[in-house]
Amino acid sequence: MKILHVATTLGPENGGAAVACMELCVALAARGHRVEIFTTMTDVPQEWLITPDQPFQHRGITIYFFPVRRFGYYWFSRALLGALWRTVRAFDVIHIHSLYRFHLPASAWICRLFGRPYVVKPHGSLDPFLFKHRRWRKLPHEILFDRPAYAHSAAIHYAADEERRLAESTSFMQSVNGDGANTPQPVVVPEGVLIDPAIDEGAVRQAQVRLLAQFPELSDKIVVLFLGRLNFKKGIDILVEAFATVRASIPNAHLLFVGPDSDGYSAEIGKWLHQFGVAEQTTFTGMLHGAEKLAAFQLAHVFVLSSYTENFGIAIVEAMTQNCPVVISNKVNIWREIRDANAGLVTDCDAAQTATAILRVLHEPQLANTLAENGLRLANEHFTWPVAAKKMEAIYNMVMHNNPQSTSSVRDG
Repeated sequence: MKILHVATTLGPENGGAAVACMELCVALAARGHRVEIFTTMTDVPQEWLITPDQPFQHRGITIYFFPVRRFGYYWFSRALLGALWRTVRAFDVIHIHSLYRFHLPASAWICRLFGRPYVVKPHGSLDPFLFKHRRWRKLPHEILFDRPAYAHSAAIHYAADEERRLAESTSFMQSVNGDGANTPQPVVVPEGVLIDPAIDEGAVRQAQVRLLAQFPELSDKIVVLFLGRLNFKKGIDILVEAFATVRASIPNAHLLFVGPDSDGYSAEIGKWLHQFGVAEQTTFTGMLHGAEKLAAFQLAHVFVLSSYTENFGIAIVEAMTQNCPVVISNKVNIWREIRDANAGLVTDCDAAQTATAILRVLHEPQLANTLAENGLRLANEHFTWPVAAKKMEAIYNMVMHNNPQSTSSVRDG
């Protein structure tokens, strides 16, 4: 099968959407498919030596990076449009990621013009919390471009059933499903985690030594970990207030933030830390990769994500693969799966509830062990990229079978 993914960026500092696109493509290629990604020069990983518009080979897939012209917060890419026009007929199916950017209407229009089936993935953008954010800016683009693109798609790819439910409650999806032209098929394929097999326990132990040498204040502490982008939607205000309560009960507790601050949000976090008197018990490491990231999970006694909205939460599953118990809000879209598997504690977006849950994990070793064991089992059985790729392959076959202009012969999932 020949598969094209179209995404705004592959820069990991931009969050889970970029990582999910890349890892799904790698897993699909491992199943024998020809996979390409069309993306932009936005936040290209520094270690990649690329030439614009030229193929870049990475982990079994071919990536093309296209330059963009910016107009304020928006961008346009003539090179991307031209590449789609020239090559889209060579692909059996196209998978388009996210909304509110040029690549979505451009890809959808060309797919429709040449009779290529396409799948779209909102990556949580249709969660009511985010849907309302900067509504004035999104609405014109949405009415003119995004709704028609979604309405004519073959399928809409959600990462969790909760994401589907929340999206379908919005005026966006009510319009898409009610336009009479087409009703896209909603499909749920969870994301996953794939730990680099080259990173063994010895490498992680060495990384932990380096981490403690760089941040000696973490030594002999009870570490409460946040790992992810420092962003307004992550509920960090809830976490800081909850941590102040935790530290009042456990004096050697320490709050560790791991992740990039692409929006300058750390200044706001600093105000909360001083307000609640825990600035001296907090460390920011910036973004960590590879063994260093795994070392942070293994150093932690509990991982906390109190997000106001979270499409999937790859970091949660990463924590579970490292036997780190998790506390999450019920606005994380996989909260039901985690609750039902007794693989973590779930709270409202409430500081008091979050503090109580953290303290339970830290004061009850048997509970912490049970959550860690169940979390590892859930991650290994349901949240891996090979599992996601196999499910996605079946969906591609379905949309191609339903498309009269798809004539390629593909193997079964």
